[in-house]
Amino acid sequence: MNTTLEKLINKKDFCYVNGDLTIANFPAPEKIQTEGWKIIKLNKGVPSEEALAEIKAQGCRPANVYELVTWVNSHKEEIEKGTWLVALGQTAKIDYHRVPHVYRYSGGDFRFDLGYFGNDWHDDYYLLCFCDESTQPLTTLETSPLTLEQMIGKVVMAGFTVTPIDGKVMK
Repeated sequence: MNTTLEKLINKKDFCYVNGDLTIANFPAPEKIQTEGWKIIKLNKGVPSEEALAEIKAQGCRPANVYELVTWVNSHKEEIEKGTWLVALGQTAKIDYHRVPHVYRYSGGDFRFDLGYFGNDWHDDYYLLCFCDESTQPLTTLETSPLTLEQMIGKVVMAGFTVTPIDGKVMK
């Protein structure tokens, strides 16, 4: 087992770790992102393909197993008790296509396991994904927590030119 993966999946931080969570089943990706993450809550049961489509519709990509464990190690208290956090960005063909996920028990313990890509994900599942700021969809000012300057910055980062109506230069 790769020492980096072994360090990331520190077994003392989990009450259970699936033995198939190995470098052989989940090769290290070229990039492990730690910023620009987003959690998408599922409100109904959906198959993996629909979950992936929702992630893409929100301008994001699904997390891989390395990003999942890194995020969990840094944000454990943000995971609601009784819920699953899924990383659909990396699957392993073990017996079926398997997907890494972390469950937080009601008592607070964590289980790092593998689910089946072919199963539906229900309303107690959350999807961990990462967004590229240049592809994140912009929301309306009424529902966005962003300031006008932040919204303009996102538009400029996406490659568009912003020309103020009043002639004032935005910095």
